[in-house]
Amino acid sequence: MAGLTIYIDKKKDDKAHLLKKIVRVNIIQSLKYNENYIIGEKFICYYCYPDFIHENKLAMIDEHIIIFEGEIYNNDELNKILNNKYLTTVEIIYHLYKNYGTKFVKYINGDFNIIIYNTLNDVVLFTNDRFARHPLFYYQTDDSIIIASEKKSILACLTVKPSLDYVGMLEVFAIKHNVLGRTFIENMFSCPPGIVFCCTNGKLIKDLYFNWYFSPARKVNKLSLIDEIYEELVRSTNVRLKDTNRTIILLSGGHDSRSILCALDKRKRGKISAITIGEDDSLEVQIARKICQTLSVNFQQEKISLSPSKIAHIGTWRSEFAVNALSHPFMSFHHDMKKYGDYILSGLPGLDTLNGCYIDPRVIVRSGIPKISYDLIFSYYLVLHQKILEMIFKKKFINDVFPQVKDEFIRSLKLIEAENKLDQYDIWYSVERQPQFSHMADLVDMDLFSYIPPYTDIKMHEIFMSIPTKNRMYKQISLNMIYKHFPEVRKIEYDSGRGIVKQNNTIYDYLKYGIKIKTYNRNYKKSNFWNFFDALNHDTEYHGDIIQIIDGSSELSDYVFNLDGIKEILKNEAFPRRQLIIGLLLTFVNAYKYLVMNNSNSIPKQVQEYYADFYSPESA
Repeated sequence: MAGLTIYIDKKKDDKAHLLKKIVRVNIIQSLKYNENYIIGEKFICYYCYPDFIHENKLAMIDEHIIIFEGEIYNNDELNKILNNKYLTTVEIIYHLYKNYGTKFVKYINGDFNIIIYNTLNDVVLFTNDRFARHPLFYYQTDDSIIIASEKKSILACLTVKPSLDYVGMLEVFAIKHNVLGRTFIENMFSCPPGIVFCCTNGKLIKDLYFNWYFSPARKVNKLSLIDEIYEELVRSTNVRLKDTNRTIILLSGGHDSRSILCALDKRKRGKISAITIGEDDSLEVQIARKICQTLSVNFQQEKISLSPSKIAHIGTWRSEFAVNALSHPFMSFHHDMKKYGDYILSGLPGLDTLNGCYIDPRVIVRSGIPKISYDLIFSYYLVLHQKILEMIFKKKFINDVFPQVKDEFIRSLKLIEAENKLDQYDIWYSVERQPQFSHMADLVDMDLFSYIPPYTDIKMHEIFMSIPTKNRMYKQISLNMIYKHFPEVRKIEYDSGRGIVKQNNTIYDYLKYGIKIKTYNRNYKKSNFWNFFDALNHDTEYHGDIIQIIDGSSELSDYVFNLDGIKEILKNEAFPRRQLIIGLLLTFVNAYKYLVMNNSNSIPKQVQEYYADFYSPESA
């Protein structure tokens, strides 16, 4: 994998044995990495990243160890602030920290994780960007703290068997992801966006350096607003894309990836390869092909060829039960992707991050009325309702744990300070939901690729945060931007998560352009994206994987899972949400097997075999 790990404890002893454990869960033998590490009596720092990234991101300057992951967008500006033209990224971070203390991160525009460790006074600081674009976890005991970009790196350093966090586990089944920093491992937490953590003398102090808010006062002219966002998207996309980068874009039928592709300088489009997933009759493939033909971009259609079991084995090792691993089946064609690029232009986090979605916004608006409460928002947000969960889990487990899941969800919403519930939900969505899906993409692909996410640029973000509620939610800013500024793709259909545009939709403000906007519901022909039903019918492993692991653990079989109910779901092809349930079960049992039960702290054979021929003569 590519990522960072730092382990600090009070004991002065040889830490080399820990380095071996960390390396054992990080190095896939057939892939090419750059590695760097620093070992002291009380600490070990390790950083591993793909070979096409050449900048050293781990360094010791004076008594400080600096570890950096990601990208800083405003290096030139920061060099001017520091009166130096030639500082490396880690040097910029060091001097900003020396000048501004924990407030240094406010000056940085980018997507990043940063760790600063003062080896003299044993103070460690760690933080991330405003979107928490990259995963970062921590695990603290009385005597030590471990910080890493992967859970497995932390687990490799533990001397005790990890315990399940039942609330964190059930959250993924009930609402598709964790909230408030929980994971499915007890005492292991993920870092939320916009917070600086400082650990000194065993005490962990949090300092909020960025607070999400919407400006209620700004009067917005819609056309001017669209121009502002367009200009920032063009600037951010083209500044980020270096001529030397071999780059691909995962092109969907939606707005974000299309707008990024259109925003590219025409001279750069010819160097990009667009990849779209789908069967031959998939509407998404047809839409993407039309876009690429219009923009003179190289188009590649890919099909999902791996079985659900195989994706769950490999994907869960990479994504570590953050969300359903089957939601990210791109590993089916990683080989082909690697032929075309090392970098992935990404719309995630994108305008949909800031547009809320997922719950009909009218529900949130109505929830300002006293009768409609946080309970209602929770019920709308659930992906598996309590009656279905009681088929999967034992009733006592649900009675014990489900109320805590609900309480955590509502508490996480109430922690967001906003004047109305729609603003509150939009901020919550960006803080709690979107990082989980960004993390999964990052983890699954990061051995082979690095992401370029233009939408995380602060300037674009600040423009969006100034948009009043109704303009933000109902007027499809990204679609309007495409319509006004990218007329060459204006007539090509859209896969819209908002559903079919009705005659009274405010989008028809743009009928003056002379064309009706044609959109499609995101669920248009999902089976032609991946015929999951057929894939399950041809997969002989997943029944055994699920039953065997649950049955083999007294903890899981005695208290957690309802095996009879699960067998009924596996047998009944018409059971509601069956595909989602199978995906979540497969993801969890593999995470339990590889991360909780894996006493050898080594990369599973299936994972090593999957990556075995990426650098063989045939694939070179």
